[in-house]
Amino acid sequence: PYQNIEATGFGIGGILRFYIGNHFCTGIYGGSQKTHYNSTGSANSYISLGYGGPFVGYTYFKNRMRLCLSVGAGGGKIRNLHIQTQTGSVLNQAEYFINSAFVAYPMISLDYMMTQKIAFTSQLICIGALYNQNDLYFCPVFQIGILFNR
Repeated sequence: PYQNIEATGFGIGGILRFYIGNHFCTGIYGGSQKTHYNSTGSANSYISLGYGGPFVGYTYFKNRMRLCLSVGAGGGKIRNLHIQTQTGSVLNQAEYFINSAFVAYPMISLDYMMTQKIAFTSQLICIGALYNQNDLYFCPVFQIGILFNR
């Protein structure tokens, strides 16, 4: 609520994806992103977003590569510790906000099948969260990971 936050954050998440037919996918996706930022009086302020929900999309598979283009939406929660002044480890003036949010996210996934059961995946996601009736929070996410297939 006090400033624009432009910093690199880190997070963890998971995806459960089902393939229906040759070109349709659906599932659930969720995670948590946390970003530390410098406020006027401290380097220890942070904002975090926990989110999750269902998604649907298009998938294309050729050779050992799979491309998935999907969009999802769900609920989320934004937590923000904004420190105005701090002396050592004592917070002299700080505010802690917790807000529920509606979250929507387009997602692009590129998977490389290392074996029939294991794939290396990379995902690019642009998370948008609407909270406090008219405040927006955007969080671009790049993820890499391992998918286990049945």
